[in-house]
Amino acid sequence: MTNKLKAATFVALYTLSIILAVGAIQIILNYLNPTLEQLGVGFAILMLAYAMKMMYDLRLGQLETRDRLRKITETNPTLK
Repeated sequence: MTNKLKAATFVALYTLSIILAVGAIQIILNYLNPTLEQLGVGFAILMLAYAMKMMYDLRLGQLETRDRLRKITETNPTLK
């Protein structure tokens, strides 16, 4: 898959997810009438999930960097 196709797919999925999130928020606020406490708990859960995602992305980036560095040093031992 080319980089342009990957980028276009990412933009399309990101846009779709924003549209779906806004629609879900409208449905929740208009039809379920949550209390302020329930909204606060939901927001806290979303922030926790986002923090976990960011930690996962950070660790994945570290592992990928380590693997790339290991591959470079295997092919060129003078860089050790």
